Amino acid sequence: MFNAPSTTNYNNLISGSTPSNLTWEYVATGAALPVRSTTTGWEGQNGAVAYFNITTGQLQLDPRGLNISLFNFSYTTGNTNVAHTTPGPFRYATGTSPTSNTISGATGTANQKTLPAGTWTLISAFQARVAGTVSLTRTPTLTTTYDSGNGASTNGWFNAPWSFPYAGDAAGTTSGLVDSTALSTMTINNFKTFGVSGNANRNVLGYGDYQSTFQYTIDGVTGNQVGAVIPVTKTQPPAPPAVPEPSTLVLAGLAGLGLFAVGARRRK
Repeated sequence: MFNAPSTTNYNNLISGSTPSNLTWEYVATGAALPVRSTTTGWEGQNGAVAYFNITTGQLQLDPRGLNISLFNFSYTTGNTNVAHTTPGPFRYATGTSPTSNTISGATGTANQKTLPAGTWTLISAFQARVAGTVSLTRTPTLTTTYDSGNGASTNGWFNAPWSFPYAGDAAGTTSGLVDSTALSTMTINNFKTFGVSGNANRNVLGYGDYQSTFQYTIDGVTGNQVGAVIPVTKTQPPAPPAVPEPSTLVLAGLAGLGLFAVGARRRK
């Protein structure tokens, strides 16, 4: 299930800054990489964001209420668009798109799969990419009634927060989206967007053009959008401050005050 990252959530902790000196907390608002479009009323609106937990491998997408019709995560150490044969950290057989195994059922923890419940027009699922298209005809097709953790839509579009399954989560999967053996070598800037040019969000974060980003489109809005993939961590919360034991001198001083008080009462 989606677990909202924050600066106080030690399961998905937001901290630090981008190479361009923006705080990740600010980037998480969607304001740093806003919607870019010539469609009236959309330019500059807060964009969707994604989170990648570098400790657990959990990947999450928060549309922030936008009606996402397509999303695309690509991960590669290279500088060219990924293909079915490109090695990567996602746990899919090279060159396959296991549709029946990637779409969640509307009910049941065991039916929590890679994608939210409903009908998807196109799915790409291989080692270097996970991507999905809700509809090519402006007809939303995702399920709007579902158990918590099985869906991510209130109107048929992908518009509610979603957590892709990961190793060790509550779902019935024995392994997550990310291969745990690859996790230790993964870096946030290897999430990359390809096939988009001239977007004003291309290097807001400072890693280089279209790095630490993912691609998405919004129903009815012109243009391909570029959103941030934000690194988060799982860590232990700070221990509460220890209560110091009173020193011998302090105890002696308190005792002295007590005797003085007794003496004062006697003089009365």
